Amino acid sequence: MTALPHSPEAENIVIGCIAEYPGTWPTVAAEVSATDFVNRMARKAFELATEIDRRGEPVDGHTISLAAYAASDPEVAHYVQEAARAVLGPSNIRAYCNVLREKRTERAMVFLATKIRELATDTKPILDRIEEVQKTSMALTQNQSENIVEAAPAYRTLLHDLVSRNGRAMVGFSTGYPSLDSRWGGIRRGGLHIVAGRPAMGKTTLALNLAEHVARDGHRVMIFSLEMDADEVMEKLVSSVGGIFYADVQSGACFDTETQRQAIAQTETIIPQMDLLIDDRGSQTIHNIRAEARRAHIKKPLDLIVVDYLQLIGGDGKQSIYERITEQTRLFKTLAKDLNCAIVLLSQLNRQCDERPKGQNRPRMADLRDSGSIEQDADVVAFVYRDVVYSQGVDDYVAEIITSKCRKGVPGTDCLRSDLAHSRFVHQPGLRPQYKTSTARNEFYQ
Repeated sequence: MTALPHSPEAENIVIGCIAEYPGTWPTVAAEVSATDFVNRMARKAFELATEIDRRGEPVDGHTISLAAYAASDPEVAHYVQEAARAVLGPSNIRAYCNVLREKRTERAMVFLATKIRELATDTKPILDRIEEVQKTSMALTQNQSENIVEAAPAYRTLLHDLVSRNGRAMVGFSTGYPSLDSRWGGIRRGGLHIVAGRPAMGKTTLALNLAEHVARDGHRVMIFSLEMDADEVMEKLVSSVGGIFYADVQSGACFDTETQRQAIAQTETIIPQMDLLIDDRGSQTIHNIRAEARRAHIKKPLDLIVVDYLQLIGGDGKQSIYERITEQTRLFKTLAKDLNCAIVLLSQLNRQCDERPKGQNRPRMADLRDSGSIEQDADVVAFVYRDVVYSQGVDDYVAEIITSKCRKGVPGTDCLRSDLAHSRFVHQPGLRPQYKTSTARNEFYQ
C-alpha cells in the first residue's frame, strides 16, 4: 500500500526545534497540531509538549524527555534528543510548519478520494452522495483559511464598519428600499429571509426586485425559479429596470415608440453587467438546489440566493408535507451559513387569510403553510399584503410589507408603492394607505 503523504524531515526538524530552541514553541503551537504528524514518536512528542504547556511548565527537550520517561515511552525520549542534535537553527521553523500543513491537506485529499470511491457504490440517492462530496471538498478548501482573529485588527475593522453604517443602520446587502434596509439591517449573509404571501400579492415581484438591487450593487446572485422559466424572469427584469410595461415586453410592443426604445437601450447597459444566474428547472428537490448552489459557489462565491418558491420543491415521496418543509427550511438555513451568503426563500400562505372577515385578512405567522419550522429557522419573516385584493375603495397602489419576525431588527410594517404593471415595487417616503372603509388598521405601522 502507498504511504500517506508526509515529510519525515519536516516532522523531525519541528520537534528538534521545540527541543533545542524553546522559544519556538509558541510559534509551532499556533501553526500545527498533533494530527499534522504521521511519525508516531513525533506526534507523541508534540502531545507531551502540549500537555507540559497546559500545566504552565517550560517546553524544551529536557521536559519532553522527562515526560516521555514518566509515560514509560523511552523511545520517544531518545527520538527527541536525536532530533534536537540534528537541527541547525530555528530560522525556517515557519516554513517547516507550513510543509506539515500542506502534507495534512494532501492526506485529506487522499481520504476524500477514498470517500468518493466508497460513495460511488453506496446505495444512497445519487443527489445525496453528490452533495456529500461537494460539502466535504468545500470543507477541505475552507480549512486552509485562517480562523484566528486578533482583537486589534478586528476592532479597527468594526470601527470602520460602524462609521460606514452611521445613518443607514445596515450591515447586509441593500434591498433597494430604505425602509426595509432600516428595519432588517439589509439582507444579511448567513441569514434565511422568508418572503410570504397569498397569490396575486406580488411576492415574486418583490423577490426579483431584491435580487435586481443586490446584483446591480455588484454582488453575485443566483435565482432558482420553480414557477417561471428564465425567459419570464428576464422579461420581468427588463420591465423593472427599463420602466417598461410588462405587457408590452411580453407582446413585443416595447419597440413601438422612441421612449420605449430608449428604455430598452438603458436595460442593455445595465442587465448584462449583472452577475446573475437563473436556474429555471421546475422539478427540483432541496438536494438539487443545494448541489447546484454549491457548484456555482465553487466557481465564484455567491452573495444571494433567491428561491421561488418553497412549496414547489419536491421530496422523495416518503415524507409528509410537514416533514418535507421542515427538512427543507433547516437545510436552507445551513446552506446560508455554509456558503456565507444570504437566502431569500418565497413561501405560500394557507387559505385562512381569505376565509377571515374583511378587514382581518392581513397574514399572520400562523398562516405560513405546511410547517412551523419556517418561523423557527428564518431570521426574517415578511409578508407581502395588498388590501385591494380583498376590499373595495382602498388605494390599489399601496403594498404593505409586514415584517413579523426580524431576529436582528424590529418587527413592523412598511409601505411600498405597488407598480406591478412594471414588475416592481417603488420606495415612496411617507406612503401610507388611505382607507375609505373600516379596514383601517393604523396600529400595524410601528
